[in-house]
Amino acid sequence: MSTAGKSLEAEGETIDEAIANALAALAVPREQAEVEIVQDARRGVFGFGAQRARVRVSVRSSFAPIEQAVAPTAQASTPARTAAPDGAVSALQRLLELMGFSASIDSVAGEQPGEICLRISSDAVGLLIGRHGQTLDALEYLVNRIVGHKEESARIVLDAEGYRDRRRRELVDVARRLAARVKETGQAEALDPLSPRERRIVHMTLANDPTVSTRSAGEGASRHVVVLPERSARERVSARRHPGPRRPVN
Repeated sequence: MSTAGKSLEAEGETIDEAIANALAALAVPREQAEVEIVQDARRGVFGFGAQRARVRVSVRSSFAPIEQAVAPTAQASTPARTAAPDGAVSALQRLLELMGFSASIDSVAGEQPGEICLRISSDAVGLLIGRHGQTLDALEYLVNRIVGHKEESARIVLDAEGYRDRRRRELVDVARRLAARVKETGQAEALDPLSPRERRIVHMTLANDPTVSTRSAGEGASRHVVVLPERSARERVSARRHPGPRRPVN
């Protein structure tokens, strides 16, 4: 029986986990689904106020399987395979072995010039990624430190089962929803602490929005992005809340 048009809400400790739970319940692949983030996960204070991530996943009403979506004469667009700097793959493989993970590693060109992406495939992908990619970021840092002493060494980026792109789309959605709330209320809003890579995604997402501005605040692991209303947006909200005296009717 076709699942087209069906939707459901699911929860998880993270957005990724909530999406995975929904996809498993619907028995559909990620490319066949549309995801709406209902609420982000929140840690709370001393056990109070915590909330799990919640998403609503809908099955697309019409879609073409990946094999059929590409014209017979055209090739699917995939990252070009490329050689990683000497020792990068072996260093990552050794780190994963020390952590007790069995994985395969594929080297492709990164999204930015001078980047090499090492894509990890493993049955333990959730543990490799960690909360908001923290484990993946730590591995990426270690690999870059190991191979970074070589001259002309490329920047190494790690990915696992498409996590980087999923996280980017999640942050773009969160940034836009937060910007809409800032425009409506005229009050600044802060995101949860983010890594430098993730803060840059938020800044770039809202860079061309004339009604809001962004800045980074906090120190160390608490550094986050604050979305602020521009002056014109604050004035519009203030005018709605405190309208001036009405003109007398002659």
